[in-house]
Order: sequence, then structure tokens, then C-alpha cells
Amino acid sequence: MNNTANLKREIELTSKLYYKSKNQFKSSIILSRLNEVRKRGKIFLKNNTIKNKELLQCSCINLYISASSNYTLGHFIKFSIVLFGISSRIYTSVQCYSETIDEIDDIFEDL
Repeated sequence: MNNTANLKREIELTSKLYYKSKNQFKSSIILSRLNEVRKRGKIFLKNNTIKNKELLQCSCINLYISASSNYTLGHFIKFSIVLFGISSRIYTSVQCYSETIDEIDDIFEDL
């Protein structure tokens, strides 16, 4: 499978996880981080720019950190391990993804 198909599959998996755990983790930070990765992943698939790549990678790091805090406390260990895997796979597949550069970013880069 190519990198695009892997990334699409992981983003779809985050959407399914978000839907399934929406009631259980309503007010937790893990759900908001998962939603952030889900939304930014969809944006990245539509518009592949350097800025979107960096935002998605930052969201993956934040999801990993919030899942690790639950893991160390012993809360929802299986769910945390799944989130570790998803965030790391999205991070690495985005890192290898080819980029298109925004012309507007190039114009205003020196300002």
C-alpha cells in the first residue's frame, strides 16, 4: 500500500474511534486531542501544505502526550495503547508525505 492509502486509513480509524468513545470520554482531554487529529488529518488530505503538515504532526504529539498521561495513571490502558499506535503511525506517514508549497506563504515569508 502506498503512503496516501495508509494515511487515509488511519484518519478513518480516528473518526471511528472518536465516534465510539464520544459518550465515554465526553469531557476528557484525550477526546478533544483525538478530534483535533481527526479534523487536521482531513484538512491535510484535502490541502497538502507544509503548514498543515506541521499542525497535524503537532496534534499527533499532543495526542501521544495526553494518552501517555492516562497510561501512567493506569486509566484506560488499552485505549491509550491504541492511541499511541495511531498517533505515531500518522506522524510517521505524514513525515514521509510529499508536500506542496503555498505561494502565499512564499510571498509573505520574509515579512
